Amino acid sequence: MLQAVRFDEDDFGGDDERTVVEDLEPSATRAPVAFERLAALAHGGMGVIELARRPGSADLFAVKRMFESDRDDPEVVDMFLDEARIARAVRHPNVVAVTEVGFDDGGPFIATEYVEGLTLRDIMKGDAPLPVAFCVEVMTQVARGLHAAHEAVDEDGLPLDLVHPEVEHPRHPVDADQDVR
Repeated sequence: MLQAVRFDEDDFGGDDERTVVEDLEPSATRAPVAFERLAALAHGGMGVIELARRPGSADLFAVKRMFESDRDDPEVVDMFLDEARIARAVRHPNVVAVTEVGFDDGGPFIATEYVEGLTLRDIMKGDAPLPVAFCVEVMTQVARGLHAAHEAVDEDGLPLDLVHPEVEHPRHPVDADQDVR
């Protein structure tokens, strides 16, 4: 049985506090779309990432959705949900936090906090060289986030043995305080 789960914002340590929104099977009747799409942010091998908000709320989220062509393939859905489970296990200030995982009329989704700012790709587009201190700080923060992934454990405390396959500078968002995720 799958569950649509919403996680508490301050869930970066201690016991997991989560709210089970409802039990769902992938074939079950889908709930109305949980998030209102505001803009496309990116796309990748499994789907698209959209800037979104809950209807009636001003809070912004980055919502990853599977490509429509893959939504009825149980193996692809399982891979997508595994990604969400693994991402949820990595809790660190330099890692974007998963806030909710579920199904709605738009199919399976993974909602994360939205990091307002630029990506490293945007920052590197300028003609001027970046200050060395900034580059060192960026790499330090990226390394801290990767270390958190390498140290992640499952519900039983066993290591997940994660290796991130796509550590690329364009993917990392940088907020207004120059915190890298």
